[in-house]
Amino acid sequence: MTKPYIDTILLTGLNKDADPWTETEVRMKFKDGIAIQVDEDGDVPLFEDPIILTYPTAKDVSEHRDMIDEIYCCTGREFDRHEPCIFDIAITFGVHHRLSEIVKK
Repeated sequence: MTKPYIDTILLTGLNKDADPWTETEVRMKFKDGIAIQVDEDGDVPLFEDPIILTYPTAKDVSEHRDMIDEIYCCTGREFDRHEPCIFDIAITFGVHHRLSEIVKK
């Protein structure tokens, strides 16, 4: 299974008052099925209401050909069942939330 790692992703629609297609660069720690915003030190900025990104797990994707095809259409890269790219799953299927939104649920 893929180990957690930190990378930067571009997300849209973060600022409710701006153009919904405005891209914002966010540094996140990616795990299988979930990512959380981190600062330069890799720490979660809990007092800043960090962004949480949810997406299907690698196992879920590997069991659905249509999801595999969608990843290829979105990224141009083939999905590897043996070494899945969590980042490609996040780019294709990720839905972002603020931690405060998840805690309220």
